[in-house]
Amino acid sequence: MVGRIPDGPHRLAEAQAHLAREIAMHQTKLDRYARLVAAGKKPMGRPPVPMQDSTRVQRAQRVVEAARTAEQRRTAQTTRAAAGKKTLPSVVANTTDPQSRIMPTRKGFLQGYNAQLAVTSDHMIVAVSLGQSSSDVKCLVPMMHAAQAAAARCHDETRHLEHTIGTVLADAGYASDANLAAPGPDRIIALSKGRDQAHAASQDHAVSPPPTGATSRQVMAHRLRTTDGHAL
Repeated sequence: MVGRIPDGPHRLAEAQAHLAREIAMHQTKLDRYARLVAAGKKPMGRPPVPMQDSTRVQRAQRVVEAARTAEQRRTAQTTRAAAGKKTLPSVVANTTDPQSRIMPTRKGFLQGYNAQLAVTSDHMIVAVSLGQSSSDVKCLVPMMHAAQAAAARCHDETRHLEHTIGTVLADAGYASDANLAAPGPDRIIALSKGRDQAHAASQDHAVSPPPTGATSRQVMAHRLRTTDGHAL
């Protein structure tokens, strides 16, 4: 049993030696079978396949080809380095904005940040953050805390009842067991697309409390099927 030949300056030589061993071993099987047939004996088992059909030999040949390709690539890199030519690095960064990251969007990828906004029902932005992660999941709790702090400052100044957090609404990109169960204000987090939730609310409208022992996700799915939950 031969393991994977490690990369390095001796990879091609070791691969070629392994191929030679496989050819020799299979040739021994062919020669033994031919001697038994020539002596008028009936060999046991199936006859060995021709050399070109041996899967072990074919596999060893592919290993040699891969090692030869790697050797050629290494030689080319050495030649370019000797000629003073720069090779492309394996890791790249944006030199004008090194803290930015590649972010997926609906129209492809862009170099930027994940922007988070907490907005009131009357469209006032109360909290903003920029992050390097393309996922929204870990942003919900910090944004809730930031919104709570902003509301508290407003309430301290005005004592107005509307300057408090009511129900936090978030789309399905924030749905996780941790976000559903985290301490904080009341919240509704979508678990699927709007049309799917509307269909569930109309086909399986919930009027009774959620079942005992339901998980946080099951409780939220139940609430989204209630009249008030679906309206929010």
